[in-house]
Amino acid sequence: IWLFWRHLAVRRVPVWAAVYAVWYVVLLTVLLPHLGALTVAVAIYGVVLGGTAVSATRAHPLVAVGAAFFLSSDTILALRLFLPDAMPPVTSPLVMVTYCLGQGLIAAGVIFSSTTRAER
Repeated sequence: IWLFWRHLAVRRVPVWAAVYAVWYVVLLTVLLPHLGALTVAVAIYGVVLGGTAVSATRAHPLVAVGAAFFLSSDTILALRLFLPDAMPPVTSPLVMVTYCLGQGLIAAGVIFSSTTRAER
């Protein structure tokens, strides 16, 4: 979050980033009855995930898209862990696909941003 906010930022947080607040409320609403003793930990981790996605919107678009895929990965994973009967088997490989795509896009965006800044 600090890296995106402090060193990779090229714009303000766009208005559409409010969708991440909606994501957080919906996810917690769906998961809350199933979290038990992990409620506080999952809620805090959700703040970190959402904060990462929001701060990534300030960086290069590749970083923002990568962060959205990373958020998707952890969202699918949370649903698989806490609502396993509601999730089809395809979601298992989908977690890895979205995770790898997210991390790759974040890395590519950081490299592109660093290269662009070095050329200035």
